[in-house]
Amino acid sequence: MNQGGHVGGHNVQIDAEGDVTVNLSSGDASGSGRSGGSGGEAAGEKKKTSPWAWLLALTVGVLLLVAALRQQADPDADNGAFVLPGDRWPAGATLEAIAGPAAAALRSCAKATSTEPVNCPQRAGGRNDQVSDVRWELFGDPVDGARATYHDGRFDLIGHAFMTVTYRTLTATVIEQHPVRFRASVAWRNGAAELVGRIRPTKVEPKDRPITKQRPPAAVTGRLEPVLRQAFADCLAARRSPLPPGCPQDVLPGFRAGNVDWVFDGDPLQNTRTTTDDAWGVIRVKGDFALNATYRDLFGKETGSLRGAYEATVVTVKDGLRVVQISKA
Repeated sequence: MNQGGHVGGHNVQIDAEGDVTVNLSSGDASGSGRSGGSGGEAAGEKKKTSPWAWLLALTVGVLLLVAALRQQADPDADNGAFVLPGDRWPAGATLEAIAGPAAAALRSCAKATSTEPVNCPQRAGGRNDQVSDVRWELFGDPVDGARATYHDGRFDLIGHAFMTVTYRTLTATVIEQHPVRFRASVAWRNGAAELVGRIRPTKVEPKDRPITKQRPPAAVTGRLEPVLRQAFADCLAARRSPLPPGCPQDVLPGFRAGNVDWVFDGDPLQNTRTTTDDAWGVIRVKGDFALNATYRDLFGKETGSLRGAYEATVVTVKDGLRVVQISKA
């Protein structure tokens, strides 16, 4: 009795005597050895196939099957470019409705206590088994500026989310900024959007125009100077070296402790340059800082100083502005 099937468009036949025939598109590779040429074997005669031929045929079949499966749609795969234009959207579908499930998933991801949360697009620098007290924070509307296109019954959604994460290592508390490019597959069923698979990271960007967040209103950005001054003051009020996370992280030479009296040498907001990063919806301020310190060590009263260029990252929050980090540039 012959047994056979099709794998990736190719025929695989196995008969009761162990003969194998694999018909490839480029030709016929047959274990039966049937030929009208110099072999001279009569039609209907069979040549016993060696175990190696059987193994080769089986391997080819498996490889063709794997290739065919890989071609199937995978909602968690980052399948190439963001294709525009797409198909016509279903009746009632809006960008706000489509992006809703993705926004909810991202807000849930921000509650994770892992540096590599499962089913989420963000990843922190510290290894999960070497840190503690992991806290993510999501700022702004993660789907503001998001783009969607519709193909084969699903929406392809791409957007930007701005997050920070803080965690403790054996020696310090760390804060990191994470601009997260995310991608999601969304189905439209019975007039409602439904997330398919997970929110995943992506490197893909729309080619026609960049993803752009709304700028904060002038009434909000007008309060930038006092907010930044207060952030610097909070850094100095900690009276320690190094300064707290979110502040410039230099250490006084040979000194790491508390009870440090810091004072400004000049104005850190003098000659600053402010820009709005529209891709992520954050404000960045660049300037110079100089700090003088007085402290005591084993040899008595000492003085020191820290100075250099800085970049402050400022985000909009419900009640105005917040400085998430002042880092040494």
